[in-house]
Amino acid sequence: MTQPNDGAVQPDSPPEPTSPSRRTIIVAAAVGAVALGVVISIVVVAVMAFNANREPETFEVLGAITLEDSITTYGLPDGFECAGKGGYKDIGPGAAVTVTDEAGTLLAKGAIATSSGGSSGCWLDFTVADVPRGKAFYKVEVSHRGELTYTESEAESGLVFSLG
Repeated sequence: MTQPNDGAVQPDSPPEPTSPSRRTIIVAAAVGAVALGVVISIVVVAVMAFNANREPETFEVLGAITLEDSITTYGLPDGFECAGKGGYKDIGPGAAVTVTDEAGTLLAKGAIATSSGGSSGCWLDFTVADVPRGKAFYKVEVSHRGELTYTESEAESGLVFSLG
């Protein structure tokens, strides 16, 4: 039997793995942070570009009601020069203006906010904000005077009603 030779050269063992240096870790973290920043920037720009090209989801209906007779100019709050009287007494400060869709679902409410004119003619302005887009048509009613029907384009262009 042969005995191991203590003087024989043993093959080199693999070197011990070394841990990455602190500098390597810092550089890797910096590169990762820059890459993350670039990705976030690209996403933000893409979202902003997408939203910039979209039409707002709501619009505002602006309009006026004109009265030719049965007008009062007395006892009105600031911002009002005239209002309806007699059979038109419901047409005045704060009178409700509603917008519904083709199914009669209430979409938005507004009110008469100002008026100008006098006893020979009265112009009462209203605004209905946040009317949702995309309906087949829109019914607009002032007080209880009956609904008038408009397309989205017509409703957004401004409305004028005449009474009396």
